[in-house]
Amino acid sequence: MRHFKSRRGISSAIVGAMLLTGTTILGVTLVAWSHSSVLTTEFGLASSASSKSNILSEYLSIENVWFRHHIGVNGPAGINITISNVGKIGVNVTQIQFNNTSIVYNVPKALGKILPGNFTWVQPQISWHNGSSTNMSVITQRGSIFTTRVTP
Repeated sequence: MRHFKSRRGISSAIVGAMLLTGTTILGVTLVAWSHSSVLTTEFGLASSASSKSNILSEYLSIENVWFRHHIGVNGPAGINITISNVGKIGVNVTQIQFNNTSIVYNVPKALGKILPGNFTWVQPQISWHNGSSTNMSVITQRGSIFTTRVTP
């Protein structure tokens, strides 16, 4: 029978310490990753909810629409439109479309910013005909569409 005087290997205490260290490192890494993932998702949901809430808070009133034959003596025909912001938040009007996008008027940025309780007045040079109805849609920067039907 042979007897070994020295054993080669790692003691159970060292193996336990290594396993505990490895498990701790994996656990900390997993917690850090899930925390950053949750924060990213939470930020995305919060900004999406805020955006949708702002769209619901936008409310415009299209009023005082009148058709003019010409500007000055021989100027082009057009339409005068007053757009009032009766909502709770400021609105940026970007476009006015006539007859379902066949004619588009891009609103200048200076005229398109309307604070709550205020209004803007635009004068697109659009030709028109007596007695023909026109669909007019006002589109905001957030994508809200406010439509009315006008007849000269």
